[in-house]
Amino acid sequence: MKRRTFLLSATSGCLALLLPNQASAIEGLRKKGGAEYSFIHLSDPQFGMFGSFEKHRSFEKETRLMQQAIDAINRLRPKYVLITGDLVHDRNNLAQVDEYKRLTALIDKKIPVYEVPGNHDVGNDATTDNVEQYKRNFGADRFSFSYKNTYIIGINTNLIWAGNTPLETEQTLWLQKELKKGQKYKYRIVAGHHPIYVNQPDEKKTYENLTPEKRTEYLELFRNNKVDIYLSGHLHFPASDRSAGVPLCTAGAVGYPIRGKSGMNIVSVTDAGVKASFFDFDQLPQSIDKGIIL
Repeated sequence: MKRRTFLLSATSGCLALLLPNQASAIEGLRKKGGAEYSFIHLSDPQFGMFGSFEKHRSFEKETRLMQQAIDAINRLRPKYVLITGDLVHDRNNLAQVDEYKRLTALIDKKIPVYEVPGNHDVGNDATTDNVEQYKRNFGADRFSFSYKNTYIIGINTNLIWAGNTPLETEQTLWLQKELKKGQKYKYRIVAGHHPIYVNQPDEKKTYENLTPEKRTEYLELFRNNKVDIYLSGHLHFPASDRSAGVPLCTAGAVGYPIRGKSGMNIVSVTDAGVKASFFDFDQLPQSIDKGIIL
C-alpha cells in the first residue's frame, strides 16, 4: 500500500515520517492508543486546471479524479470531510463551479462536508467582493465544529496571504474565540488553503507560503492554543513539518498533481494522537474503521 504517513502527537507534534516498511511502528501506536475515528482531507480539485495547460476548457480529467475521491469517501465512510480550497481554477467559470457542486452533492448526506476557499476561488487579492462571490457560489468561507474529542476550525487563509486587513482582523478575532472554545477538547485541528511555510519556518516569502511576519503570528497563536495539526493544500504535492512546534501537513491535490499522483489525506484520531496519511487514489486502503487504516 503506497502511502506517505505523518505521525502526530498532541504533545510532541510530528514525530516521524514513516515509510511503508515501518508499519509496525504505526501498529504499535494503534494498540497503545486505541482507535477513535477517521476523517478525510481533500484539497485542490481545481476544476479547469488541466485544461489551462492544454489550451482547452475541458475539465474531464478533474471530473474523473473527483469522482474517484467521492467513490472512496462513500466506501470508506469517514466521519466528516474537509476540503481546503481551490475548488475551481476560474471562479468566474460557472461550468466549473456547477461541476464541482454536482459532484460533491454525490457524497452521502450522512457524511458532513466542510470547505474553505483557495486563492483560485477568491483571487490572490481576496477582495471583499470576491469573498462574497465565493459565499454565493459555495457557502461560508470558514467553519468550526466539534466531533467527539476534537474541535475543528477552518479559516480563509487568502485574507492572510493577500493582506486584506479588515477581513483578516475580523477573522483573527473569530479564530481566537474558536481556539478558546477548543481548549475543553483533547485535540484541536485547524485547516486552511495555504501552508504556513513549505520547508522551514524562516524561508523567504513566495507564492506558496505566508509572509515571515504572518508566519510568526499564526505559529505563535497555534502554539499558545495547543493546535495539534494544521492541514492545508495549495502545493499540489504532499508535505509536512513540525520544526516550529506546530505539526503541519499538506495534502497532495485531488486534481492536477505537480509531484507524484492525485490523492487525499486520511486522518485518524486516536487516544495517542492524530495521524495523517496521504494516499494515491490507486492505493487507497480497504477500510478506515474506527480510526484504523487497514
